[in-house]
Amino acid sequence: MAGSRGPRIVVGVTDSVGSRWALAWAVGTARRTGHPLRVVTALPAATRAEYALVTEQEHRHAAHALVTALIAEVCGGVPADVPIERLVVVDTPGRALVRAAGSVDLLVIGSTGRLTGPTRRYCARRTHCPLVVVPRPDVEDLLGSQLKPAGRSSRSRDAR
Repeated sequence: MAGSRGPRIVVGVTDSVGSRWALAWAVGTARRTGHPLRVVTALPAATRAEYALVTEQEHRHAAHALVTALIAEVCGGVPADVPIERLVVVDTPGRALVRAAGSVDLLVIGSTGRLTGPTRRYCARRTHCPLVVVPRPDVEDLLGSQLKPAGRSSRSRDAR
């Protein structure tokens, strides 16, 4: 699927914290490099029972709405300085991302905090382009060393 326009940054998203960090990293990298961004979300193939309840078009519409909402949440709206292509694919996440990235792009995925996951393993083994796994930052890194994460008082730490 990689086009002749040159390299682009491909980022896989779901409604997860890790996807938000991956999207933020990908947008920042696209800004620095001037490469366009392809935001990909994968829909699983529906079972017959699911088709009776929700059509594929409704699934695609919901996926496009999710991608639009994530871009607005992470970037505060659609960034004017980064060309963004939205792609919804009916496939497994790993296969959808590897195909969307092709061989000349940069593939970016988020981390849920686990060391391994099926999508990450699939992409690492099968992609023909550089792969970046954006780790979920540590809460203390986000809050700063002087602030304490909610739920941990200084008394409970001192009592240990």
